Amino acid sequence: MIAATVTNMIAAAALGFLAPTRVYRGSVSMDVVYRGRVSMDVVKTNAVKVSGNFEITDSISSFADKKLAKPLETFGALLTDDLMLHLKVESRALHDTEHKGKEAHIAEATVYCVDKHVINAKAEGEDMYASIDELADTLTRSLRKYKEKRIDLKEGRKRASKGELAEGGDSDEELEDESEVPAE
Repeated sequence: MIAATVTNMIAAAALGFLAPTRVYRGSVSMDVVYRGRVSMDVVKTNAVKVSGNFEITDSISSFADKKLAKPLETFGALLTDDLMLHLKVESRALHDTEHKGKEAHIAEATVYCVDKHVINAKAEGEDMYASIDELADTLTRSLRKYKEKRIDLKEGRKRASKGELAEGGDSDEELEDESEVPAE
């Protein structure tokens, strides 16, 4: 049904009956251009899938989307799937009365990367908003570290293929110059 609608919209746009529109299907958006030129620029957008062991309100969901949008936008090219965010509230007074009434708000994120690498991040705090905020920082650091490792590996392969191996010792010319120091 969706494919037929998209096909009809593309055909109508090609004939000039529709203004430029953006069609969303899953996490892929397609631009439809009119006046005889049809272009489908497929742009993958990563989304945040929120789940939890309590009722997730719209405000928590929108806060999580807002906070995690920056890491997804910055490192989206490294990711293959949507970010899985799991929120949970745990009671801290299982066996002692000293911590009765205290709860831990835990936010966990799982991200699947391009080369089948999985990044897990976890944050715990006094309230859920603080946990999500801390999780966004932790996830950004983890994704940046992963990206830098990938870049270092690529640069290392380039150097190795060109024969530019990093040498830690002195060259032969420097050693000869040091041995020819005039005696006084």
